Amino acid sequence: MKYQITLIWINSIFFTLYGLGFIFFPNTLFSFVTHSALTSASALIDIRATFGGMSLGLGIVLALFTLEPSNHRLGLWAILIIMLGMAGSRLLGLLQENSANNMMFIYLIAETFVALLALIALGYEKKMMQTKK
Repeated sequence: MKYQITLIWINSIFFTLYGLGFIFFPNTLFSFVTHSALTSASALIDIRATFGGMSLGLGIVLALFTLEPSNHRLGLWAILIIMLGMAGSRLLGLLQENSANNMMFIYLIAETFVALLALIALGYEKKMMQTKK
């Protein structure tokens, strides 16, 4: 059970910090991640809202999943679905665009790895539940 909660907390902290970073330092982080610049006020607003606000909200939601043991499995499913969605979308982008910086590959590897960790945690929790019966 400790592994599952730790995985949820790590993701919660990551998304919370990522979100705060994009809310308060959108140009810096956007440039670091994409090696490109935001060139309009609307782009800054949207990056703050999407990368910042959504990631911050996601981090808080994941933290809420740790409060009740009955929600841990749901938190793991959330992580799995989020990571698979991000990795799948990133892979599609990589295949369509034919060009990307190294950070896109690092993110893809990280997203796939975390999805695998969530899948393992879900399998472990299911096994533990069956053992208790």
